[in-house]
Amino acid sequence: SESAVKEMGLKDPIGTVISVFNKRGTIVGVVNDFNGQSLHHGLMPIVIDIKEGLNFGTILVRTKAGQTAEAINSLRQLYNRLNPGYAFSYSFLDDSYQNLYRSEQVISKLSRVFGILCIFISCLGLFGLAVFAAEQRTREMSIRKVFGATIGQIFVLFSQGFVKLICISIILAVPAAWVVAGLWLQRFAYKIDLSWWIFALGGVFALSLGLLTICSQAARTGLSNPAKTLRSE
Repeated sequence: SESAVKEMGLKDPIGTVISVFNKRGTIVGVVNDFNGQSLHHGLMPIVIDIKEGLNFGTILVRTKAGQTAEAINSLRQLYNRLNPGYAFSYSFLDDSYQNLYRSEQVISKLSRVFGILCIFISCLGLFGLAVFAAEQRTREMSIRKVFGATIGQIFVLFSQGFVKLICISIILAVPAAWVVAGLWLQRFAYKIDLSWWIFALGGVFALSLGLLTICSQAARTGLSNPAKTLRSE
C-alpha cells in the first residue's frame, strides 16, 4: 500500500525485492491506502502477498445490483464442482463492516432508550413539582392579578424558579458531557471535534422542554379567576 511504500522509503517501488516476516518477494504494484480494520485504528502499512497454488483463503466477489442470489447460486455450484469435500460458506462484506461497530450500535440503541426514559421521568417529576407549586402559590398569584399583574407577568413569576433550576442543571451537566464525549471519541483514529453549539443546542432543548412541561400549570394559574380563588382561600 502507499503507507507501506512511505514506511520503507521507496521512491520507485515497482520491481523492488523486499522481505516481510522472513518472506521475500518482488513488488508488482502499489494500491491506494485503505482501512483494513475499523475506524478505531488509523491507516496501517499493508503488504498483500499473492501466492499461486495456495490451497486455502477467501475469494472476494463483487455482484451486480439485484443479482446477488443468482451470483451466490453460481458460486455454490462452482465451489462444489472444484472443492466437493468442504462445505460452501460465504458472508457479505457490509455485514462484516457492521460487526466492526457492533458495540457502538448497542451503545447507540441503549443511549436512545435510556435517554428517552430519563427525559420522561424528569418531565414527570417537573410536572409534579409544578402542580405542587401552583397549589402553594395560587393565593399569591391571585392577589397579584387583583393589583394589575398580566398573564405574561404571572407566567414569568411562576416559571422563573424552574428556569433557574434548569439552568443550574445545564451548567452542571455540560462539563460532564464534554468530558465523557471526549473520552469516548478518543477511541477512534478519525473523529469530529466537539463544538460548543452541540451543547448549547442541548441546553436550549432542555430549557424549552422544561417550560413546555410547566406551561399548563402556569397558564392555569394565570387564567384562574382571582375572585373565586380568594373566596375559597
